[in-house]
Amino acid sequence: MNTVENIKFLGVDRQNYFVHKSCDQYNGGPSIKFVKNQLVPFLKHHRLKTSEIISDYRQPRHMGTYHACIPGEFDYQSDLPDDIKTGNPWIKCTNSPIWVRDNIGIPNSKAGLPYQDPEGFTKWLVKEFGKPGPNNTIIVFGLTLDCCILALVQELYWRGYYTKVLVEGTDVMPGPDQGKLKKQIISGGIYKAWMKFIEFKELKETIGNGKTIDSNIKQL
Repeated sequence: MNTVENIKFLGVDRQNYFVHKSCDQYNGGPSIKFVKNQLVPFLKHHRLKTSEIISDYRQPRHMGTYHACIPGEFDYQSDLPDDIKTGNPWIKCTNSPIWVRDNIGIPNSKAGLPYQDPEGFTKWLVKEFGKPGPNNTIIVFGLTLDCCILALVQELYWRGYYTKVLVEGTDVMPGPDQGKLKKQIISGGIYKAWMKFIEFKELKETIGNGKTIDSNIKQL
């Protein structure tokens, strides 16, 4: 159990490339409007800030031709207001947050090939959230539940951080069964080992009433 003061927030890939209708990989799920119209005002009202992870998906890459989220361009920009962010984002270049590159996030620069920086990611986590343990809970939101969110929560899990994914604050990859897949993930299955969820209603009650939040998770 932990106190409200030890509940932190972490947004993932709330970049225009995924959340703006004019961009190629617009997700289109309900979390897009939810974060903007409900979560952001809630954080502002309670004077809470969120940490942020964003992506630099330029070429070159070891595999594939994916080329997006280019620093300095519209699709790279986050839609989260500056006044709710800690101002120290972690920038990744694959689904997993431990992968970075030379010149990551730097506009008009030559990007290097992705490489792993687990130590750098750990240092960032400690700076943003403190040392891992059951007395801290990280509320995760962003895109996408079945890809980058999953990879992130797994990394946090093995480092000893306790997370809860905000149900309304994330969606799965877009497709005809987007809503169905999200419900399946939330209900359990193979994802149950890694992810615990919290609904916005419970979060509002917790923050508003100064309650504790159960961060206990059974270790594998």
